[in-house]
Amino acid sequence: MALRNPYDYYGGSEKYPNGELLVTPEPEGTNPRGASTFYFARRFTFAEGTYTFRITADDAATVWLGPNQLESRIVATPTLDVPSKFDMYIPAGEYRMDVILRNLPSEATPCYFSMYITQGDKVIYSSTKEGWLLDDSPISDDDLLPAVDPRSLMPVWSILPNWKDGITERLVWLTDVMSSERAAEQRRSVRLNARRYFEVSFMRQRAKRNRLDNFFVGVGSAQFMLPLFHEQVKMLDGIDLEATGVEFPDGSLYMREFRTGDYVLVSGGDPDDYDIMEVGDVEQMRFSWAKPPLRPWPKGTRIFPMRIARIASQAPQASNHTDTVGTAQVLFDIDEVYEVPASWGASANSEPYFRFIPHREDTIDVDYSRKSFTLDNQSGRPAMIDHGRYTSSVIQTKLRLFGRTAAYGLRQFLQAARGMAQHFYCSTFMNDVEPVGDIPGGDTLVVQPMGFARYMAQPQAVRLLLGFQFYEGGQIIYRTVKSAQELRPNLTSPVTAEQLTLDSPLPAIKLSTLKRISFVSLTRFDQDQFEIFHPTNGQVAIDVSLVLRQFGNARTTPE
Repeated sequence: MALRNPYDYYGGSEKYPNGELLVTPEPEGTNPRGASTFYFARRFTFAEGTYTFRITADDAATVWLGPNQLESRIVATPTLDVPSKFDMYIPAGEYRMDVILRNLPSEATPCYFSMYITQGDKVIYSSTKEGWLLDDSPISDDDLLPAVDPRSLMPVWSILPNWKDGITERLVWLTDVMSSERAAEQRRSVRLNARRYFEVSFMRQRAKRNRLDNFFVGVGSAQFMLPLFHEQVKMLDGIDLEATGVEFPDGSLYMREFRTGDYVLVSGGDPDDYDIMEVGDVEQMRFSWAKPPLRPWPKGTRIFPMRIARIASQAPQASNHTDTVGTAQVLFDIDEVYEVPASWGASANSEPYFRFIPHREDTIDVDYSRKSFTLDNQSGRPAMIDHGRYTSSVIQTKLRLFGRTAAYGLRQFLQAARGMAQHFYCSTFMNDVEPVGDIPGGDTLVVQPMGFARYMAQPQAVRLLLGFQFYEGGQIIYRTVKSAQELRPNLTSPVTAEQLTLDSPLPAIKLSTLKRISFVSLTRFDQDQFEIFHPTNGQVAIDVSLVLRQFGNARTTPE
């Protein structure tokens, strides 16, 4: 027989005291055929939590639950109208439930099942025929109707933050770095997309403080919908009933976190007065609403894209200053995949290049390290073995980026690097070489004495490539140092200059146009966790602390 709808009828309060109906293949009064198997299926949406099931079946049934047909598993096997009762933890989401019902006798006899699902004292489901499909063979996923969006069942965090302390966003990748005794590296990216966290502070009094307390106690570690506070948009004209979407005439929509299907919090600041709307189509300069607004909103209303989140494993910390005033520091764990298109931005000679400028209000700290080993028997002098022979420099610096374009460019760069996994080229950010005057051009460069020829007996990869940067911007010129020698008027005179021989000629350059000459080398991030500090909403400015490791490619460096 073809796919069809089942029937139901009431089995009496004595055996079914909760009012659940018996779901059966035939109308009441007609017994289903004997020695047959009937396949029932439907979709359910569950919020995260522990549920109590009470299932009966006559003659016998196997009950399956899972996200789809292939990943379902057996959760109950009720028989002979004896209730099967059990508790089950279910993560939030949409699930498929199958009841494979068997009428065992050869003749036609009653054959049915019933189901009653609760969560605590709340009734989640009492069986009826609605929503179920019936067939004589397994029912495919494509034949089932969609269930309720699980996000609609989740609590909403509607309390706005205290921006006095800003918001800290964390992006966390995971990389295995395997290093040999000669400092050769092999890096394996374990996490394709970063885990994302937000640390936010709140200060509330009276009933709003109580709301924080009740959320922590009642929701706990379960999933909920969290607004992305730093991505809020102020609706200058409000939202009227005829509104079809939101315009972004500055073309910034592609850099914002409004995606098709996203839930959006519409709020004027009152945690009890908000609407949830859904993003429809996203175009270049606008997105539409999936459904019209339920009511008008006044000027100044704010909209926030939302993500599924949970309170991170570290318990939130609350400080109650009086009996009515309290503050809370909360770490939110975003329970959705963080996706940003990976891009290195503008390259340098077809190689990825770190073009972000450090914030010079803070110092740039550099640590120097070599892969060396110490043998110490405690009696004589320690013996040092320098297997690596090449120095790495670790640069600690901070960026302060202004505007959404710069912030989005950094996010794309971080996604391309995936923490420590991928390398790029980066300068030291310092004026490492000072010419004695205007550069006449050619394949030699005369510079102020800096000990390069004296100390670089072993060529170091982090001090071979020069980058010439100019005040008016434009293309950076790169040259590799092939050799160096000291210049002095005679053998007994002190060194007055050094001459660097380059791999290719330079053009003539006036010192007045030259901003700096920096060493450039192969670099990777020396961190998998990045903290992005948002001092205010709208990504007007962000602060990011970075650790960069500059190193040589030990695999290709000649012995």
